[in-house]
Amino acid sequence: MQTKVITYNDEEVSAELTVARANYRMGLIRSALIDSAREKLFPQPKPAIPEGGQPEEEEPRYGEDFWLRLYSYPALCAGTVVGKLVFGQPDEEKGTTPNQVDLDPHKYLTWEQYEDLPERLITQWENAIFELNPHWLPARPAEEQKKAVGESIEN
Repeated sequence: MQTKVITYNDEEVSAELTVARANYRMGLIRSALIDSAREKLFPQPKPAIPEGGQPEEEEPRYGEDFWLRLYSYPALCAGTVVGKLVFGQPDEEKGTTPNQVDLDPHKYLTWEQYEDLPERLITQWENAIFELNPHWLPARPAEEQKKAVGESIEN
């Protein structure tokens, strides 16, 4: 399995993450996370019809987290084979210890933890994931997409 190791460290968080070229199971995890995100972004109409009217449909939410929920978060969760994130620094005077999150294929970040990560870390993480899995990027012109999928299969 082709992998990459990402290291990151600043005053808020330190990380050591190993990402991999996807196998079938990783693809299924990513698909399940995308389906979950679609349910949140594109809610189905409520089945009950209010008196004297049509069911109310919620508008799809194409807000700032559209890319994050449909592409970035599922890819980072599914493509990370092992990792450790440490939030904060120890403070001996206050007696506090940092919060550590261990990641593996069955345990990944919550949406809230993901949202709070530094942009530089997420960008570095995404670059590694999408370099190993270019077919996970959003649709591109057909020729480019065929080339990316072909390259992924050949590697």
